[in-house]
Amino acid sequence: MENCGMVVDWIGEIAETAKTHDQRHRERERRKVQEAEAIAAHAQDFWESIVTTVERDLLRFQEAFPFDPDRSLKLEMTGPQAFQVIRTGCGVKLAVQAHASCRAIEFRYNPVAGDQSGTLKCSGILDMRADRNGDLYLSQYGRDFLSFDDISRMLLERIFRGVAIR
Repeated sequence: MENCGMVVDWIGEIAETAKTHDQRHRERERRKVQEAEAIAAHAQDFWESIVTTVERDLLRFQEAFPFDPDRSLKLEMTGPQAFQVIRTGCGVKLAVQAHASCRAIEFRYNPVAGDQSGTLKCSGILDMRADRNGDLYLSQYGRDFLSFDDISRMLLERIFRGVAIR
């Protein structure tokens, strides 16, 4: 059996493909470690900024409706990593809790106890992420919330609109 005049370096091609794959894998692993370190270092400040922004937005909404009891809002800290927003006019409560250990923030809308006018029941998880600069943001189903304003709006818009999901 003879080799034809042109020899294809198929072993070299496979080796190069494997090396490229290994390099990408190492880069992904390095990126995961960087992200975990950034989240561990900044999660508390990130959470506090979310709470501050939500408080600011609640005040702004209430200033627009100063004497309207149906749009009365109350923010309560229910723990060091948790708060709730209650809007009694539409019978809706939003509960938000940070889970630093699993790098996520959980939110849940429920009716206010004893008030069946708002039968809102839905929930979700926002994953904590860090960009290449170490800045934190939240992500859910491929949608990124890159600013505290975006996060606050996502959490409060249903409460402000008085939406009841049945």
